[in-house]
Amino acid sequence: MTINGYDAPMSLRLLQLSDCHLKIDPADNYRGINPEFNLGRVLKATADWQPDALILSGDLAEHATEEVYQRLNGWIAPLQIPAMAFPGNHDDFAMMQKTLTDQVFVWHNPWIINGWQLVWLDSNLPQQPAGDLDQKKLSVLDTIDPKLPTILSLHHQPVAVGTPWIDRFKLQNPELLWHWLESHPHSIKAIAWGHIHHGWHGEKLIGNHRIQLLGAPSASACAVPGCEEFKLDTRGPRARWFNLSDDGVVNTGLLGVG
Repeated sequence: MTINGYDAPMSLRLLQLSDCHLKIDPADNYRGINPEFNLGRVLKATADWQPDALILSGDLAEHATEEVYQRLNGWIAPLQIPAMAFPGNHDDFAMMQKTLTDQVFVWHNPWIINGWQLVWLDSNLPQQPAGDLDQKKLSVLDTIDPKLPTILSLHHQPVAVGTPWIDRFKLQNPELLWHWLESHPHSIKAIAWGHIHHGWHGEKLIGNHRIQLLGAPSASACAVPGCEEFKLDTRGPRARWFNLSDDGVVNTGLLGVG
């Protein structure tokens, strides 16, 4: 089938990695664990799962430096899986683009792959942990093809997830996004985010269009949901997997490290 000039099957195995929080010193701990070690565990599970594409949904670094992103490049490149990366509130996007130079990194936004469309929004505020949108940030949505099934990603959760320590820092003005979705033709099947450090699954009905809402766990330090303060989930790091079918159906779950 040819769609917008792309001859490709309309199915996609997609894996979302989020909140790696790599430290300047790879031996340093983050929230009681070594993020470098745990990222290696998640990437081993990633290679075994054999996705077609990756989403790296922010807070890839705990402190953004070129050295940290160079190490991340060294972790991701050997997988030889194309990857869309965007920043969280701990990241520096210009530095990411400068340093994540391996050919696996894809900087188009939106990105069309295997008949699906992946698009991301910048929800970051300078020097702030909470998220924010404005009309300029939303303008990328005006470039999507409304006929293609689409996954929309951002770093901050647009809804409260019931975990107080991180809900304090959610997206502050999600109504801008809901209004865009109500007023524009689109085929967005799911909205996926990081930031919360645990899995979460809900849905939102906009008009007659049902959209899955999906929070991702952390590739370094997962949190126990529902806690007032961060509590480490001792089951280890995880990622979110997607099986995106040729009829636009989203199947998803969490990938553990065994």
